[in-house]
Amino acid sequence: MASGIAGLFLANPIVTAEGLDAKAWLALTYIVLAGTVSAFWLYLACLKYISPVTAGLVVCLEPTSAYVFGIMFMNLKLGWIECLGIAMVISQVFILSIRSKKRS
Repeated sequence: MASGIAGLFLANPIVTAEGLDAKAWLALTYIVLAGTVSAFWLYLACLKYISPVTAGLVVCLEPTSAYVFGIMFMNLKLGWIECLGIAMVISQVFILSIRSKKRS
């Protein structure tokens, strides 16, 4: 949240939004509705069928899967820093899944 507030001062969204045409507004609306609202709604709907712990572990893998898709479809490069980040996320999910199995 702090970075979002700081971003308001660095890139004023109101001034930035003034230069958008109708096509850009349509794309922005699609990103907000399809990428954020529907994804969160689907996450909440899935909680009826899986445990909150499992859902939380899957959400932890989201940044890693997004980067893998970026490598496959957008020609992103995979450097040592990215490999370290991916390894940290996967190890976090692994550690959390072990802890949740011990508690249940």
